[in-house]
Order: sequence, then structure tokens, then C-alpha cells
Amino acid sequence: MSTAVTPAASSSTNGNTFQFVSRGGHTKVGYTLKPIGPPQAGHPFGGPSLSYEGPEGSFAFHGDQITQDDTRMGTVVSVVLKPQKDGGSMTFSLFVPPVVIDGTGTQNFATYAVKTFRPGNFQRPGAQLTYEMERFKGSAEFNRFQAWSS
Repeated sequence: MSTAVTPAASSSTNGNTFQFVSRGGHTKVGYTLKPIGPPQAGHPFGGPSLSYEGPEGSFAFHGDQITQDDTRMGTVVSVVLKPQKDGGSMTFSLFVPPVVIDGTGTQNFATYAVKTFRPGNFQRPGAQLTYEMERFKGSAEFNRFQAWSS
């Protein structure tokens, strides 16, 4: 499910552009609900985008490469960092809370991300998924150009 961003009736609006840095500073993530500017080849217009830079490498995801699940904990945004072929897979999931932006233009907050590891094709006794959780510092902004592109 995609999260819709609609300006509120008051002078506050919801964030639609996010930046995240892990507590240790080794992982950086950028997330936008809609792309900025005109459509580009390979980037579906109107869909979200996510950039990831961390120990696993640098990746850019667009549109349906990104899963957005609205939950009671906010939106869980997930991407596959390592697809499962013959080996295991790794998914990166980030909790993005609703963020109201007031006149300051930027709102800082804290959140968490989870890396989910799935072993290869050989099932072994025990849990079939393992997790690593990490705290992130986040900042949200409202980008008018994104809101106008919808």
C-alpha cells in the first residue's frame, strides 16, 4: 500500500522526503514518496524512490522495487538488498512514522530498520529467518515539487 501525502488544512504538512543515517553512521538511506522532476527512463513517474548506501553496497530502488506496508507502527518500507538465487536473501525494512512538518521546514525523529536474512535453499532445523535491528536518525521535509507532480 502506498502512503498518500496531502497537505493539511493548517500551516502544517506531512513529510514526503526523508533522509536516514544509522547510529554508527555506516548506513545512509534517502526515501521519497514521489520522484522529483520530470519522468526519466527506468523510473516510474509517481512512484517512490529509495537510495541505500551501506556495508552491502550502494543501491537505487524505484517504483514497484519498493514495498510500502501501512501498519499501526507507521509505514514499513522494504527493499531486497540481496535476492535469493541459490544462496540466501537479505531484505532491508525501515519504519517510517507519519511526520508533520511545521514552519521550520525540517523535522528530526528517531526510528529503526531491520535486516531480514533468509538462508539458502537447504532448510535446517530452527528459525528460517534471522534479524538485525539498528537505530536510525531521520529527518523529514515537505517538498512542494513532489506534491505538485501528483
